[in-house]
Amino acid sequence: MAPNQMLPGAITLYKAKLRKLDFLKIPPAERNLFIVLGVMISEFHTLNKILIFILNQNVDNDEIKRKARSVQFFQIAPILIGKINEGWNVVTKCYFGSQLSKSIHPHLDRAAQQSVDELKKYFGKSNLVNRIRNMYSFHYPVDTDDTLRKIGGREDWNLYISDLNINCLFHGCNIVTMFGMLESIDPASIEKASHELIDDLKAMLGHFDEFTSSYMNYVAKKYLGHSIKRLNIRRLQIENLQSLRKVELPYFVTN
Repeated sequence: MAPNQMLPGAITLYKAKLRKLDFLKIPPAERNLFIVLGVMISEFHTLNKILIFILNQNVDNDEIKRKARSVQFFQIAPILIGKINEGWNVVTKCYFGSQLSKSIHPHLDRAAQQSVDELKKYFGKSNLVNRIRNMYSFHYPVDTDDTLRKIGGREDWNLYISDLNINCLFHGCNIVTMFGMLESIDPASIEKASHELIDDLKAMLGHFDEFTSSYMNYVAKKYLGHSIKRLNIRRLQIENLQSLRKVELPYFVTN
C-alpha cells in the first residue's frame, strides 16, 4: 500500500509534539485561554458525537424505542447547550475581558473573525442557549405544574418499568421537561422549536471551532515558531474505526 493511502475505517492524526516547557513559553493570559479552549472544544465534540449516535438509531418502526431516543436527545442536548453558554463566558472573560482580543483579533483568519462576530451578535441578545442553560442544563425544574397543564392529554404519559433499572423509561415525566424546554424556544410551534434548537447548536459549534483553531494556530506560531500542524509533526494512522453515521447509542440494553 502506498504511504499516503488510507486503509478503510482509518483516519490520519497529526501529533504535534509539545513539552511542558513549550506551554510555559506562552505568556500566562494567552496560555490560559489556549488550554481552556482545548478542553472546551474537546467536550463540545464528545457531547455532539453522543447526540449524533443517539439520532443514528433506526427506530422509526418501533414506537417505544423512538420515544426513548427523544428522551435521550433531550437529556444530552441541554448539557451541550450549557457547556456552549459557559464557553462563551470563557471567551468573554479571557479573550475580551483580558484585552487579548485587541492584539490578537486582527491576526485571526477571516472565517474566525466572522465567527467571533456571530458569537457576539448571538449572545448579545436573548437566545435559546442562555435560556435553556439557566432553566434546564444544570438545574431541574422545581415547579412543573404550569407546563404540565399546557400539554395535551393525548400524549404518552406512560411509565415503562424494567427489572433492569437502567432500562426504566419514565416517559410521562420526561415529556414535561421536553415540552417545557421547547416551549421556551417557540411557544407557538414545538416542531419549529426543535429545528431551531438543532440549527443553533450546529451554528455555535461551527463558530467555536473556527475561533479555537485560528487562535491556537496564531499563539503557536507566535510563541513556538510554527502553526499547530507544523509543530514537530508526526503522522499517525488510527485504524479499525466506525463511521460517525453508523455508531448508535441505544437507550435499552441487556445485562
